[in-house]
Amino acid sequence: VSGVFYNWGMLKAQELYRKIPFMKETGRLLIAFLTAGVLGIVMPWVLGSGSGLIVSLTQGEMVLGMVVLTLVMKFLFSAVSFGSGALGAVCRGTESGAPGGIFFPLLILGALIGAVFAMAGVEFFGLAPVYVNNFVLLGMTGFFTAIVRAPLTGIILLFEMSGSISQMLSLSIVSVTAYIVATLMRSEPIYDSLLKRILKADTIVHDK
Repeated sequence: VSGVFYNWGMLKAQELYRKIPFMKETGRLLIAFLTAGVLGIVMPWVLGSGSGLIVSLTQGEMVLGMVVLTLVMKFLFSAVSFGSGALGAVCRGTESGAPGGIFFPLLILGALIGAVFAMAGVEFFGLAPVYVNNFVLLGMTGFFTAIVRAPLTGIILLFEMSGSISQMLSLSIVSVTAYIVATLMRSEPIYDSLLKRILKADTIVHDK
């Protein structure tokens, strides 16, 4: 469900930028730049590849409230930076924005979701803290699969990251479940949606 919401949020962010008539290249760059600047001062761990954030999660250096806040801010910043990229930049090169990639951010968001679930279990339901790391890994797998709709890629990717075959069964179950749920909710894979928008924008430009 969270993966479906992510796809919807990223595409909606693009639409919001496009609906603002005066929002040209400079405006998009400025919004993304200012947002990154503010976060760099108050929450610097939200920026970057997220490797340090993963280490903090797996070593138990963050409390539940901080993880939830980081999850929300990471999602919003991903939407701001990714949505600022104009579709025309890809197909015509006439406009540009400041789009951030989605691969690493979605993995970090998945890890945060898994951590929130596990830490809530530890705090309210007596789950052993040792399982938090497992849920971080499972969260990354499920979130990636729901968004990209590539279960085998998700399983292999996270298997390589963990370096252990002991997680293969749980990774497979989570990945397949995420795939089925996203399909039943009729959420289109994010890259398919972006490709269709690029082709549509290119067609409009050629027609003009």
